[in-house]
Amino acid sequence: MTAEPPPRFVDLPNSLVPVTSAVDVLIVGGGSAGFSAAVAAARNGAEVLLLERFSYIGGLATGGLIILLLTMDDGAGRQAVGGLCQEIVGRMERRNAVYYPPREQWNDPDSKLIDHYSQWGLVWGSPAPGGHRVRYSVAFDAHEFIYAADQMLKEAGVRVLYQTWACEPVVDNGSVKAIVIQNKAGRQAIATKVVIDATGDGDIFAGAGESFELERVHPWLWFELANVEAAAVPGRGLFFHTPGGGRVLVPWGGEARVDLQHPVPKPATALPR
Repeated sequence: MTAEPPPRFVDLPNSLVPVTSAVDVLIVGGGSAGFSAAVAAARNGAEVLLLERFSYIGGLATGGLIILLLTMDDGAGRQAVGGLCQEIVGRMERRNAVYYPPREQWNDPDSKLIDHYSQWGLVWGSPAPGGHRVRYSVAFDAHEFIYAADQMLKEAGVRVLYQTWACEPVVDNGSVKAIVIQNKAGRQAIATKVVIDATGDGDIFAGAGESFELERVHPWLWFELANVEAAAVPGRGLFFHTPGGGRVLVPWGGEARVDLQHPVPKPATALPR
């Protein structure tokens, strides 16, 4: 006898999803953007709930080991990026977990300084007219970023749900009124006045039916190697010093966008029952 093919669909029973929280601002995604939005909203008096699918804050900046804050100046020796970014740098600095050029060296074209900071990954990319210059860029420790971010969230009164997936938005009259979530406690719903989609992939606004563009890119894989002598790090290359010593950063990955001459295939239409 031949086995029957599996069914094309599975009928799920109708269910009522309990609303377990109602907040002013619900932020989906605890990467750098979601974390910053959560702290800013809470400091301005909003009741904030932050959802994160993993067990830590920071996203690619921590779990992805993208541990370089590049070009926080304007290219002329003046700081251009501050706010919460500078605050978390300051918190990590108090724990000796960052490395960056002092202000008096910003915009300096000295080749020895350029070579030195290149070993930390703080001088990157094509040089501007006249050659490379020292920029205000920061190397940091991923675990210390998590610690500093966690302290900032606690101090601001942000509630965080880890290991939680945002499954689908509940839309009413063109507005997202709630998000259905899933975690070890089961399926629940969070009612909210405002939703901030910080998923990185636009999961929420796409699920709500908003239009979007899709671009495919090469995957990147950054990682660290331990027990590496400092002398093994070249002046320029694929190995960079990291705060803490004994480790090097290997920022290996794609170098160009995928050719989109061929159209992206559309999602398959549902098969008839």
